[in-house]
Amino acid sequence: MEKEENKEETKYFARAASGLVRQVTAFDVLTVNMVLMGIGYVFLYSMWAENLFPGVDLPATVGICILPSLAIAFTYLLLSQSMPRSGGDYIWTSRIIHPILGFIGNFYMTAVISTFLGMVAGMSSYYGIAVMLMAAGLASNNSGLTKLGLTVSSTPWSFIIAIVVIIILVVPMFFGTKAAFRVQIGGFLVSMLGVLTYIVVSFATPQHVFVSNFERLTGVSYQSIISVAHSAGYGTGLLLGATLLGSIYTALNYAGFTYSASISGEVKQVRKSQLYGMVGAALLFGLLMYLIYAGAYNAMGQPFYSSLSFLAETGNKAYPLAFPEPALNYMIVFSNPNVIIVVLASLAVIGTCFTAIPAGVFICARNFFAYAFDRVLPTKVASVDKRFHAPYYAILISTIWAVIGAYLFLYTSFYKFVIWGAFANYIAFGIGCLAGALFPFRLKELFERSPAAVKRRILGIPVITILGTIGFVYSMFIAIASLTPSFVGTVPVESYVMIVAIAVGAILIYSISYVYHKSKGVPLGLTFKEIPPE
Repeated sequence: MEKEENKEETKYFARAASGLVRQVTAFDVLTVNMVLMGIGYVFLYSMWAENLFPGVDLPATVGICILPSLAIAFTYLLLSQSMPRSGGDYIWTSRIIHPILGFIGNFYMTAVISTFLGMVAGMSSYYGIAVMLMAAGLASNNSGLTKLGLTVSSTPWSFIIAIVVIIILVVPMFFGTKAAFRVQIGGFLVSMLGVLTYIVVSFATPQHVFVSNFERLTGVSYQSIISVAHSAGYGTGLLLGATLLGSIYTALNYAGFTYSASISGEVKQVRKSQLYGMVGAALLFGLLMYLIYAGAYNAMGQPFYSSLSFLAETGNKAYPLAFPEPALNYMIVFSNPNVIIVVLASLAVIGTCFTAIPAGVFICARNFFAYAFDRVLPTKVASVDKRFHAPYYAILISTIWAVIGAYLFLYTSFYKFVIWGAFANYIAFGIGCLAGALFPFRLKELFERSPAAVKRRILGIPVITILGTIGFVYSMFIAIASLTPSFVGTVPVESYVMIVAIAVGAILIYSISYVYHKSKGVPLGLTFKEIPPE
């Protein structure tokens, strides 16, 4: 009888059991979400937000985003507890609403992560190593370090370094979950050292010290930067509208706190671990992001930093720095021109970028695995190594996509201001939250069999419906805001191309798979009537 049940099960899924093993701890979940949110990216997003949204109050954006972000986190947490399978929101949405919507939403997220892996590999050399060398050269008056930094920041060298970094950091993935997380935790601790260094130094630096160091090291008047930007039409006052729209970068930074949902099938004590990993990561990350933004304003002054960002991003000749953009890990040299401080601060970016690669490949490989397990992709993609329990074909697909992403980042403008990433991420979150809101009504039997925390109600309304609705509305706001013409400049047309291409690609993949399996007498729709086996 059991053999017959297994036969029926494998008729719709790739096999009767996933082959994945629950080895991921609560701390692992916390680090993977923290790493993919990318604390080091705050050092870069700050200058883009200041340029695109004049008048944005960056510390305030953290407060604006935290509560609705927690609504998303709790929605994903509850769904993870009810359906703890690899694939996360792909599994929930495809069962609760419709398979094609579940696939499109999760494919958007997977596309963002996969291509961002290539971007962050390029960022590690351009915004990490090159900035560190150039800032150290400025601090020590060593022109050799500055020239080396310029060489590393050149496109060919950045691409070579990116490819080498991707290969080195992905290799441990083939040796199982434990090996992958050792690399991830090491990188997380390195990036945290850099972040804490920046926060302490920026709050310990009086603004007059920053001004003195800036004028001494650049030979340019601090006040002249503000004056030139103002003359060019850039406003330096804080504005509510700019702060609301500028919150898209803070929202983009927050995005990774739900990514651990995709590895729920490998998480130990999934209810507790995902609570620490999702909600805990959102709170910790929000605190660190606020301190970085507040520290930057404390040391530099908001009018100065926003003006400098404007001059850099618009190519104004009055921009005085050797590095093309005022990344925070470069600007710290004016707070404290000490080589050790400069190197430590740049570890925030380097550590974040390096660690995001294995973490992102791990997440994306599990999503590809989930698609293949449901037969949306060829079942070969769901193959798992018997010794290390690693989905090696899925890892290889994610790696190839990352290499393509590195090329697009360095040789095209697809990633300019990473706007399309905000749109794609929040479309995915919006669809996932909508599934959460509808869960009690669309899958009543499964909802009633869920853990008590999932079934809680307020005034008769399921809590997950309330949270999912808040998360959906917020996600749609961020997605729409990310495509709103900014106060300065325009969103590159490539961003719109990428957004459309991902959706069309997902629809084509699903449609081809649907037609193929129907011709074989195994309707794909029947797969989505059941939750995949563990």
